[in-house]
Amino acid sequence: MKAILLGTMATVAALSMTADRTPTYAEDIAPLVNERCADCHRPSGFAPFSLLGYEDVAKRTELIRRVTINRQMPPTDGWSSFGEVAVHSKLSDAELRMLQDWIRAGTPEGPKDKIPPAPQFEDDWRLGPPDQVVRLERPTAVRLAGNPYWRAYFVSLPDGLLERGLVAFDVKPLSPKAVRHVLIAQDPNAASTLMGFGFSTVGTLNVPGKHLIGTWAPGYRPLRLPPGSKLLLENSPLLVQIQYAPTGKYESGQVEIALYFAKGDEKRVASWSTLGKDDFTIQPEQSIVLEDTLVFGEDVEVVAVHAEARLFADQVNLITKIPGESDRTLLQIYAWKLDWVGAYNFAQPPKLPKGTTLTARIAYDNGRHAPANEEREKPGLVTSGPTLMDEIFKVHVLSVRAQ
Repeated sequence: MKAILLGTMATVAALSMTADRTPTYAEDIAPLVNERCADCHRPSGFAPFSLLGYEDVAKRTELIRRVTINRQMPPTDGWSSFGEVAVHSKLSDAELRMLQDWIRAGTPEGPKDKIPPAPQFEDDWRLGPPDQVVRLERPTAVRLAGNPYWRAYFVSLPDGLLERGLVAFDVKPLSPKAVRHVLIAQDPNAASTLMGFGFSTVGTLNVPGKHLIGTWAPGYRPLRLPPGSKLLLENSPLLVQIQYAPTGKYESGQVEIALYFAKGDEKRVASWSTLGKDDFTIQPEQSIVLEDTLVFGEDVEVVAVHAEARLFADQVNLITKIPGESDRTLLQIYAWKLDWVGAYNFAQPPKLPKGTTLTARIAYDNGRHAPANEEREKPGLVTSGPTLMDEIFKVHVLSVRAQ
């Protein structure tokens, strides 16, 4: 679903125009919304409401003010010193000031003839026609109401495809507003009795990194490997975990998965490496940072990062130490949100030389003011484990030998 912005004014130009006048929707806010928000906030988009016109924006100013000033929106909050990992970057301080000034001024619409056309959207697959589209066999309907929740399904692949290897995938939910996240993995131990209607999960599947394929989330780019590389597939079904978000009505739980297979000249094999710890505790009123490292034994290109944590996690950081250079941030997730886990696929995979040390850190908060403790009388002991109120520390990194 690629957005084609028609006549959208560059954000920088819009900001420079507001230095000596009151911002208006026509000249300042509409270009910003078209560029940063419209991909999801449109009638058939992932967000719960559209922001494609002045009335849609003006009537939600208090909500917009709140979710932008505390950096909840745009939700793609990953950052890297190696380049783009999120399609829609965070609003800058100057953009936030412009938005607040517009709201304080009473949301002036400005000259109607200067309102840029709303973006147009294509519903074709973003990576072009896929080699194969697979669907869940018998998905359950999304619940009517309640908190986001997770279900997992097994999906069989047609014969003759597994041996080719995978180079890319993308996802289309039939009910975009009801799907927050999709994880795709392989499970060679999948039991046929679990196929069909699927089963409930608790946020993370704890799949070994070597079986992971990748993750998808609305507002993020699809996973595509660098030219000449592929992910090997095992003789097993796909394991598909979906995070559903009830919308107030029953929705289809179905998703379509577009698969792109190797053509035969892909010589480099991509693989996932996992950093993390399995046995740890977080005492009541304690904040801790868990850390693990790995050293790359060859020159690599880093394609994607997928972190796994639950309710007590606060922030995720991956730091690189290249021999002879200063530390750099491979990925920082400013505010971990289990009900909105991103799919951090690099626009241009960074190249890291042999001997680079990668350190993964996840910060956890078990204090009385931590969101996970809001409904508790007092914090309790948190241990690593399989339930939603347990914790997990895993960071998976997809890489391939550099050319």
